[in-house]
Amino acid sequence: MVSKDIVSMEYEAQAMISEKQYERIKKDSMASNYKYRELTNSNSYFDTSDCYLINHHMVLRVREVNDGYKEITFKAKIPEGMKEVNYEFKDTLDRNKVFDFKNKYPEIYSIIISLDINPDDIRYITTLVTERIEVFKEGYLFVIDKNTYGDIVDYNLEVESDSKKNAKKYLRKEAVKYRVKIKKNYIGKSHRAILAINNRNN
Repeated sequence: MVSKDIVSMEYEAQAMISEKQYERIKKDSMASNYKYRELTNSNSYFDTSDCYLINHHMVLRVREVNDGYKEITFKAKIPEGMKEVNYEFKDTLDRNKVFDFKNKYPEIYSIIISLDINPDDIRYITTLVTERIEVFKEGYLFVIDKNTYGDIVDYNLEVESDSKKNAKKYLRKEAVKYRVKIKKNYIGKSHRAILAINNRNN
């Protein structure tokens, strides 16, 4: 698991799929010779009232995995890929409480301050639950996700690899196999969930 105070780069490529495609890919993956694991993540997203972070390609979330592990993550999209700051989250998740970023998650605190955001203005936005299958293939991690947020359910594929170029290459490989259309304007699951809650509130 990711330990505290770790800054990492993540190279990934994604595509949306239909429920029918999801069921086929899930069945094939679980019947393959590759090692795989199933897990469920509950992702609670936090932002300012005007959603400054998500509108600037950044995400602040607390993830709870079904094995009991919890982590808090700040993600920022940059040209090279996705930069992440991760800490193990040892607090009780209270969605009405402001986190003690300065003392418990100092790297995230520094980023928030550098954006001229008052940490006290960070608030809970919404929760998304992902039923995930991770398939460990040669050179890349192939991920099949079923996402539920509010009354919405959608599905996506994700490939993680050692470079942005390879992530896109391996995603194309899987997309051809399953006749998946890769769109350039892919919207991440965190953005989809927050947009959905904002649309309901407007």
